[in-house]
Amino acid sequence: MKSRLLVILGLAAFFSVAVGNLFVAGQSLSPAPVAAQTAKPQAAAPAADAGWPDRRPIGVVFLSEGGHSFREPGFRTAHNPRGWNPAFHRNSVTGVELDVADPIYAEKFDAAVDAFVLQSLDRAQKFNCQGVLFWDLEGSEFDHPTTYVGSGGLYLPPEMRRDRVKAWVDALKARNMWAGFTFRDTAFVSTPYGPDQANGADPAEALMWKMQKCRFVYGDNCRSAYLDSFVDAESWTDGKVHPRPAAVLEKIQSKIPGWLVIPEYGGEGYDKVPRVAPLRYWGAPSVQPFEVLQPTDAKISTLQRTEYVRAMRAGALTLITVTWASPQTAWVPNAWRAGQGH
Repeated sequence: MKSRLLVILGLAAFFSVAVGNLFVAGQSLSPAPVAAQTAKPQAAAPAADAGWPDRRPIGVVFLSEGGHSFREPGFRTAHNPRGWNPAFHRNSVTGVELDVADPIYAEKFDAAVDAFVLQSLDRAQKFNCQGVLFWDLEGSEFDHPTTYVGSGGLYLPPEMRRDRVKAWVDALKARNMWAGFTFRDTAFVSTPYGPDQANGADPAEALMWKMQKCRFVYGDNCRSAYLDSFVDAESWTDGKVHPRPAAVLEKIQSKIPGWLVIPEYGGEGYDKVPRVAPLRYWGAPSVQPFEVLQPTDAKISTLQRTEYVRAMRAGALTLITVTWASPQTAWVPNAWRAGQGH
């Protein structure tokens, strides 16, 4: 599994504050009053839309990053053991880092993370996202590969409150956007050696339980699941990734339809399962037309831009980091628009 920090750096600066106007199906992607947004405009999709015709961007809110070990701690510090994003894990006036040992830490954390997320939702609305993925609501306290808990926001530390997360999901619904979460098909277990991730007999059942419970807790506006480490147990023993069989995804989509499922890796037969769009890491080859692009913050070549536009025209979706604004990737808005045929 690739470092989540690499993903964060790759996604972290997706849209510039000077994005200008984007267009979907001939309609402006400039922000409109919430009351006026009674229907989602959808970009023109290819004939085979994989059961998910909306081609507007998907916003991403990165909440934590734990790194791999004490040598690669990510955002973790003695004051911030769960690796919360330092963009909000500090006093907004003084810049001093919040401290988990502070007697009123939970109160300070709640105010800081709420302001941070609501600002991110404002950006998502500005870009007319179809939905927003919350990345690692559980924090990133544990070393790789245990961290990236992947509970769909069910197993939260004390400072991250369920009622607060529910309020964000409801805020998205009021803005005509759906909510998505990060999941793993393993069980998060306690052992004498610390927390660990354990494979079960049926990864589909593990995921369906988490996804259904997520909807029970946070409401029916939960509509997307990013499947972290969606691979068989023998992966990397031979230096290769072995994605789960497509039958796992078929079972999920047949029993609890309506979710946009984004596996970390593409696998054989995934293109035959509706509403399944594997993540495509930047620089990796395309695995199927209906995939989710992870753009880069680095300067790109003409050839790379051409491939991005080609993938969009073939039916791909794309992520947008709405966690912060960054001007380095000013190529993305125009490339996205070109990908929609404008």
